[in-house]
Amino acid sequence: MSNKKVLECLEKNVDGLEIIQNLMRYDDPLVYSDLMLDIDLHHFEGYEALLPVMLLSTGDPIIERTGKRLLLQLYSEKLQKIGGWQMVDYVKDILLEEQARWEKHIGQLRTLRKQNKI
Repeated sequence: MSNKKVLECLEKNVDGLEIIQNLMRYDDPLVYSDLMLDIDLHHFEGYEALLPVMLLSTGDPIIERTGKRLLLQLYSEKLQKIGGWQMVDYVKDILLEEQARWEKHIGQLRTLRKQNKI
């Protein structure tokens, strides 16, 4: 699967992203020096599309701040490109999708609890 397809998949499947994030956080936490070393050595060649996952998957304050700053910059660019009204609708659509996915997830957990499977 190409990096772009992986990124598209993760964008549509935030649960999968959270699983990747949890694995990265607890087993071998990503820190600034590790990320910079990888950038300096390989420049993420061949897996550039996974860099946002790395930025979202850490407790390192420098990387977290970088991710927030990047989000704000990209948001601003998209806002300039499509306009305020469409940007708000875009955010609203994503919020509605995530709320529906969350409700489905909670419903599945409740069903499993009732069946004593968790």
